[in-house]
Amino acid sequence: RFQHDAQYLYVCFDGGAGTHADRFVSVYLDTNGAGEAIAQADDYSLRAGIKNGSVISKQGTGVYNGYATVDLPGWTAATVTGDRDMAEYAIPTTYLGQSCGEPFGLAVYHQWVARQGNDYGWPGSQFFDQPRTWAWVELASPTCATDNDPQMAALQRLEQASLVPVDIYVEDGKLRSVEMEVPVPAALADDPVATAVSFLNEYADLYQLANSPFQFFLQRSPDEAGIINPMFHVFMGQHVYGIPVYGADLGVHIENGHVTGTNGSYLTGDVPDSSPRLSGHDAKGVAVTAVPSLNAVASGEPKLFFFNESIIGGDNDTTYLAWQVRVMGVSTETGTDTTWFVFLDAIHGDILQIIELHAEADRPGEEFDIEWANFSNTAVYNTFLGRIDYCWNNTTADDEWFNENGPTGYNSANDPDLDGQNAYDFTHTVYHYFYDTFGRRSWDNDDAQVEVMVDVGARSSNNASYVSGCDHMRFRSGWVTLDILAHEFTHGIANHEDALGYSNQSGALNESYADFFAAMIDLNWTIGENLPAPPGVDPVLRSMSNPPAYTSGPDCNNSPPGPRCWNDPNHMNNYVSTGLDNGGVHINNGITNYAAYLITNGDTVSIAGGPPTRINGIGWPKAQRLYYDVLTRRLSTSASFMEARNATVAQARRYVSHGTPAGLEAFTAQDVCVVLNGFAAVGLGTPDRDCNGIEDDVTTDFDGDRIPDGRDNCPAYPNIAQRDLDGDDLGDLCDLDLDGDGHLNDNDNCRNTYNIWQADDDNDGIGDYCDDDDGDGIVNPDDNCRAAANTNQIDTDKDGKGDVCDGDIDADGIKNKADNCRYRYNPNQKDSDGDGVGDVCDNCVVERNPDQRDLPDRDGIGDVCDDDWDNDGRFNDEDSCPINSDPFDIDFNNNGLGLVCDDDEASLFTPPELPAEGYISFLDREAPTRLPIFPCIADGCPNWLPGDTETSVQITLPFAAQARIVDSEGNVVGKADPGRHSTLSFRPRADYFYRPPVQAGQSAMMMANAPAYQGRSYYLEIFPTDEIVIDQLYEMTIELFEGEKEMHQLFVPMIVR
Repeated sequence: RFQHDAQYLYVCFDGGAGTHADRFVSVYLDTNGAGEAIAQADDYSLRAGIKNGSVISKQGTGVYNGYATVDLPGWTAATVTGDRDMAEYAIPTTYLGQSCGEPFGLAVYHQWVARQGNDYGWPGSQFFDQPRTWAWVELASPTCATDNDPQMAALQRLEQASLVPVDIYVEDGKLRSVEMEVPVPAALADDPVATAVSFLNEYADLYQLANSPFQFFLQRSPDEAGIINPMFHVFMGQHVYGIPVYGADLGVHIENGHVTGTNGSYLTGDVPDSSPRLSGHDAKGVAVTAVPSLNAVASGEPKLFFFNESIIGGDNDTTYLAWQVRVMGVSTETGTDTTWFVFLDAIHGDILQIIELHAEADRPGEEFDIEWANFSNTAVYNTFLGRIDYCWNNTTADDEWFNENGPTGYNSANDPDLDGQNAYDFTHTVYHYFYDTFGRRSWDNDDAQVEVMVDVGARSSNNASYVSGCDHMRFRSGWVTLDILAHEFTHGIANHEDALGYSNQSGALNESYADFFAAMIDLNWTIGENLPAPPGVDPVLRSMSNPPAYTSGPDCNNSPPGPRCWNDPNHMNNYVSTGLDNGGVHINNGITNYAAYLITNGDTVSIAGGPPTRINGIGWPKAQRLYYDVLTRRLSTSASFMEARNATVAQARRYVSHGTPAGLEAFTAQDVCVVLNGFAAVGLGTPDRDCNGIEDDVTTDFDGDRIPDGRDNCPAYPNIAQRDLDGDDLGDLCDLDLDGDGHLNDNDNCRNTYNIWQADDDNDGIGDYCDDDDGDGIVNPDDNCRAAANTNQIDTDKDGKGDVCDGDIDADGIKNKADNCRYRYNPNQKDSDGDGVGDVCDNCVVERNPDQRDLPDRDGIGDVCDDDWDNDGRFNDEDSCPINSDPFDIDFNNNGLGLVCDDDEASLFTPPELPAEGYISFLDREAPTRLPIFPCIADGCPNWLPGDTETSVQITLPFAAQARIVDSEGNVVGKADPGRHSTLSFRPRADYFYRPPVQAGQSAMMMANAPAYQGRSYYLEIFPTDEIVIDQLYEMTIELFEGEKEMHQLFVPMIVR
């Protein structure tokens, strides 16, 4: 018997009077309306075992005759006890296959079956030969998937375009990874960046970016990484009005003429005001006081970002306009020199987040520089900068310990712990491993000098780190061991690849990859086993094969250990949520460490709660290639554990389908199964226990949204974004009480806001808790000015009234219209210069300036009384360019016009340029002079810089000097040994310059016909020597040239004490 309502079809089976016997009942839906006599592969069925009036088992099938069983969410089976056994099934009407509104066939079977333990076996295939009960069912059409859902419509277009089934993974309502195979249009075949832009534009609705204010720029240049077929990995960053989104990038992977996948983290929705009220100069002052250091200094230039903590794995989903300031100093907590990123709200000045950056813990291109820090944290006090030079840029000849060829006059036998000798030996070992295994030329893959500082800090301190701001590794006394050095070298690789951030899950991945390659190099699964330790104390820091055997946290050295001491987890069930350690980067890496161990070595483990199962492991050669390619090619900056899992699975599958790297035994489907099960064993993703190529529990997707029913929070209705307002694990489309307040949606006057009392003071039918009278997006209870729109909610005097509706903004008793300083308390209204601006807010009290002009430095001093307009430390009448900041006052061609104001002079610092002669000077004996380097200038730039683009700088000086290339974010990107003649090379990052391709139909987010995006800047720094004279002009010859990197020996490796 069949009955139905708007949501369900009900099937009732009458078992007969008084039988109360074991029986089997099955229902199957003919989803394509073909009316087959037997169940087909595109049909679904449900069985129920019934005994004595109770349902004792229930299971569904996704393939013919039940050869694979799955849960069918939404289907229910119930029985009615009494004189007769009756089984009733409720089947959601949305399970109609891919064609909305078409009728479907329904077959009902019943059979007496023999009991098999506590279950009922599936009947033989002959059972399905003829239906016992059959009917065509005509139902009203449910809402089709694409109705009013552009995201679902875009997914269906993608499915039609893809040559393989589309697989998506959603986190926090956004697509974190998508696998597909979509042919690239012939017109774009030779341009991977244009291909990526075109793809994201075509499927903007799928990524919820179609009407977004966010625009893309090229974050990482594509570099061909072909195995057999050409492969490109294009990572696009996001920006608005030239201000980037911190941590956001979206990778588009292209292989052999097809877009094969995307992954990354990005923002959708609106952005806050893009005009900072806090200056960059003031942000630096706040930042250096916010870190635990007594001598902290700001390094590099403060940079504006849109900052949203959720992008980097945090909980706060609010987007702020923020200053990022890099700060260096000696930590008062650890006694070690440390680098921090400090993020400050650029509107209100609040600290948003502090991230500690130090990542702890005869071949061509080799150049090593091993130097002795003499047990100090700091080397040189820079009087000009008023701070300590944390990079030891002015090391002298007696600090040199080793170069690439061996000791340089230092007797290593006099070194009791042999740190220098170990650094020399192990640096060769690690460098050779990455070159011999992957062809990588140093950590930047561009022949960078590997610089090592040993015996850093007090003898009693314990740690090692890679320092991106100096581009070198640092080791405490006794900490130069093979696995620790390999670990830090890998951090250098991640830094130069822009691969992973250093907080929350992306930071834990950064640590995990460093641990993994340390294990590959020293051939065991422990980290730190050779560190110095007292007798009887285990020196091991972490175990990849048994993470819980070791602990992490600040309370672990207490006796007994305190609450902030955790066993390193080996499963997501034990993930540690903490604000310490940048979100537990040295704790939660145990989870992905254990997965890497299982994938490589294998072991017997429980997979997804099942019985102990043997994972065989793919072996070290395959695993190291797989992990290297994922780290350097596939991961986004803010990758989560699941993104890393999906990227690793995708890469393994590409090896199977498109070819294994040369020198390796071919990857097989069995290897992919090992990868799936290795991650599933730690709670990441679903397994494939029988290795049949189909992930378990993900074979059904009844609503067609490509989210398997096992992890779909609303399996009956398409909901790609998986929105779940009240967090009850029931998707909003299926939730009859969206806000979880006990009032069903149809009767709730605030269906999206918890309001159990349903108050509605103005009787407009909209509950007070969600009423927004002024339409500014701030609901009345939270709005400090209900009568006027004010999304920023600024309240200067903190009186609870927003400025836009406060008649006396500064609470000084003077109404705004009459107040000569409405934002500063000044009841006496003093105005010394009579310009109509009160003294307390007048940026020039002694000179009339009603316009309050303060350009270009915005330093709070009005131009009419500012003797240094650009705030570069040079008086205007002594400044060769008073309107553009250049503290070094470079006038290379000595024509009286500073380089930063002289376009002709700037061209001398852009390749290709013939050798140019000019002049430099030094303002201080301990401070470098700095010249801008332009890999290209505006119209002379290509649309995008290929990944192998290189800029080389050759300089000649009348004295031997140390020189380096740095970027505006404080990173050292190019170095050379001291000398009169130096060549420095670097690869400019893709975000230096990007001009979006113009394409028909391009959306606003692609920035069609908009100005080019210009990101980081580059500078040549030259350090003075003892022989220079302050402010004296010195001749210098400079030549810049560019070109693709040639694979020949540019340097020979070197080491210093």
